[in-house]
Amino acid sequence: MSPILRRAAKQVVEVVLEGSGISALARRRMGGRDLVLAYHGVVEDGAVHADASAHLAVSSFAAQMEAIAELAEVVPVGALSAPPRRRDRPRVAITFDDGYRGALRHAVPILTALGLPATFFVCPSLLGGEHFWWDCRSLDVWQRKPELLDRLEGRAERVWPRLREEGFGTEALGDDFRPASIEEVRAAAAAPGITVGSHTMRHPNLAVLGMDAVRAELGEAHRWLSAQVPSYLPWIAYPFGLATPEVERVAEELGYAGGFVLDGGWIPATGARRYGLPRLNIAAGLSTRGFRIRLADIFAR
Repeated sequence: MSPILRRAAKQVVEVVLEGSGISALARRRMGGRDLVLAYHGVVEDGAVHADASAHLAVSSFAAQMEAIAELAEVVPVGALSAPPRRRDRPRVAITFDDGYRGALRHAVPILTALGLPATFFVCPSLLGGEHFWWDCRSLDVWQRKPELLDRLEGRAERVWPRLREEGFGTEALGDDFRPASIEEVRAAAAAPGITVGSHTMRHPNLAVLGMDAVRAELGEAHRWLSAQVPSYLPWIAYPFGLATPEVERVAEELGYAGGFVLDGGWIPATGARRYGLPRLNIAAGLSTRGFRIRLADIFAR
């Protein structure tokens, strides 16, 4: 089936599920269950995207937040361990990875206007720096995982030279795609309901590092953020969503309250690993109708 036909078929299914009330019934069935949403960038409508799956247009993000305010009980990350207050709708936490300037600039005003809490996971050593290497246009990161994320460990200082040798760059990208500065992070964190979490110090692939290096990445970020950001929340979102049981144990030993990977959908009702909690990654191509359906645990992965 061609991409155009697939898109059309998907739209028909979404219309049927939302219009028939099936998704509304399913959302009630998910009452009291927990879902953590993972976002990355938020950019102006019409911005040239480095990765259309990761950078959401402002209008799309606003529509999703209006939907979530209507359909879910939105709570801070730190409240996920408490019993849910409502059993007639799902409980949702909103998170952002990487600390994009556009996410802080565009998302925070929308969140605060709607009274929605959210946590932004940042890498202290990357704040105020150059564009992220994974935003190189036409670069398929996961297709090249054995090289970029495993052998080069996802480290910017090792990956950038390789990509530039091949002619990759981020020159066409605007400021929304850059990491925010520490001043911008502090300003955002002063807004009601906005907290900041750890995304490690330098954003390597923790799953392939030795434990001494893992301990350094997690420990340095934890100490730095504790000292620099008053609304720091001691949770870790693992870079690239990748971790191992050993990495999770280090996070617990260092005093983190919990940790997130980047896939898996809904948090299991029983048997969830507090230092390896799943999230639902929200791709930029998801329609508002499709987003409402995801809150019903239909096609949630």
